[in-house]
Amino acid sequence: MNLLGMLMLAFTLSAEPTAEIKAAGKMKKTTELSPKSEAKSFSLSGNIYDLSSSESLAGASIEINGKVCYADLDGNFSIKSETELEGKYLTVSLISYESKQIKLDKAQDKELKIALKQR
Repeated sequence: MNLLGMLMLAFTLSAEPTAEIKAAGKMKKTTELSPKSEAKSFSLSGNIYDLSSSESLAGASIEINGKVCYADLDGNFSIKSETELEGKYLTVSLISYESKQIKLDKAQDKELKIALKQR
């Protein structure tokens, strides 16, 4: 690559993305924010265990806001959401156990301990 090409590439990579906003007849130059920096995410984690034996339950399904995750070998899970979790329902299910639905509130601890009862 020649020197001119390298200079153009360096200039292109170092330039800030900008947008012009027309407000009250005046042009205003602003720096764009990437969608990643604007989005706020909420997370919830916890542990799923057997009510009678207190053993961890691997593979339990945890669903909230249409997103599903599964408990690891120690019964632990972590799930993220782009929307506020307050007032949403968390559903936990596992074969041969009764499903459990929990309504989340703001005062609730974000580290949940959830016991499932065998059928």
